[in-house]
Amino acid sequence: VGRSSPDFWRVGDWSHVHTAYHEQFPEHHYWTRTENYNDRGTGSGAATLPIYYTNLCLRMIPILDIVIHRMIELPARHSKVWLIDILRSYSKLFAYHDAPITFLHNTLFYYDTVLATQRDLEKRILVRSCLEHLSFKPMEYLSPQFIKYLRSEDPQTWSPSPAYFSELVDRLDDVIKSADTSEFGHINWKFNEFGNPVCLMLYLKAIELMCIPLPPNKVTGEYLSEHRHSIGTKLVDIVLNNNSGQLPELCNTLGILLSALPISFFPCGLPEDLRDYPG
Repeated sequence: VGRSSPDFWRVGDWSHVHTAYHEQFPEHHYWTRTENYNDRGTGSGAATLPIYYTNLCLRMIPILDIVIHRMIELPARHSKVWLIDILRSYSKLFAYHDAPITFLHNTLFYYDTVLATQRDLEKRILVRSCLEHLSFKPMEYLSPQFIKYLRSEDPQTWSPSPAYFSELVDRLDDVIKSADTSEFGHINWKFNEFGNPVCLMLYLKAIELMCIPLPPNKVTGEYLSEHRHSIGTKLVDIVLNNNSGQLPELCNTLGILLSALPISFFPCGLPEDLRDYPG
């Protein structure tokens, strides 16, 4: 799988490449094995229907999704090593995943509490596994601070500065408002899991925010809600303190971003400054 291309529509002789793979790694199916074992029908040399655009490795992808989720659900002391080994051994399969970023986002969203309080290292390896092997290079659209945090496998504290949150909101806002898509020109949206740059950037920025770690001395479920709430409050403050005169546009961006995050990120109540805004 590592020697072939997930962008099969760009390979002029994909049929020959796939056929060569099956010749090197033949796959036996039910009827072939039945004829071999029972010596019935037309014999073991009977022709079988060809396989197009699939193989055993690719059919493992849905199972890989389930296994990763089950490993997260198991107690960390029993499954940590298994989960890391699985992610490192089979990460190249994510290049062929139908919706790798959506899978990553949904996993971080659903298992937010477990990943934040018990599995910080596994979370970083999971994000790298899902994003590093994709042909359209989504890592290029992540913040430099976040990439540095992802690539470190040592326990460390990453406390984003206010400038980080401001740049994150501005980056998403620019993509939403911009009609210039040249930055994403290398992406073939017909075959991408997302239909446009806004959806792609929204999911990537939501993934960044869900990966912000807890302080090392407060890695508890009780503090998680407070920590997530503080992030949501910082995002609201950035929008309200912006002097660009584009408050409605920024509020739209903030609302879209919060809608892609767990409810624990939602700030409580509506700020007075925003409630009294004319229009």
